[in-house]
Amino acid sequence: MARQKHLYILRHAKADKGWPGLPDIDRPLHPIGVEETNRIARMFASSTPPPDLVICSPAVRTFSTALITCRVIGYEASSIRLDGRIYEARLSDLFRVLADVDDHVKSVLMVGHNPSVTDLVNTFSNNVNHMKTGSLFGFGFDCPSWSEIEFSDAVKVRAFEP
Repeated sequence: MARQKHLYILRHAKADKGWPGLPDIDRPLHPIGVEETNRIARMFASSTPPPDLVICSPAVRTFSTALITCRVIGYEASSIRLDGRIYEARLSDLFRVLADVDDHVKSVLMVGHNPSVTDLVNTFSNNVNHMKTGSLFGFGFDCPSWSEIEFSDAVKVRAFEP
């Protein structure tokens, strides 16, 4: 089993503010968010092979960000794994989601929300005050299991911001 793991963390792109009565989880992407996602996904695709697994919050804006990204990077959209633990998550929730990833998976793209995605990025780099919508950060780890990345030294491999 390969020891090297790669984690890519993508904050959903700019969302529409919604309208009265629309639950937060159902807020769609703003047209600017669609543009942001296409731009970031093209940069990601030009420098990184598609991940083995995409895990995403079930929120409409986050799933839309994942769908656009997957189309651009060549990842089968039907293989996106929705995980409700990512929506309104704490940092510990994100680590539990990652710990559940099969250890044969070498690379994961997680699409989520602030503040937890900023907290996750800062666990490994400690230099991001606020992850902007549409931002993507990637890290490499030399460990055999996804359950160990919380305690592993990370190497920043990618950073893309709109």
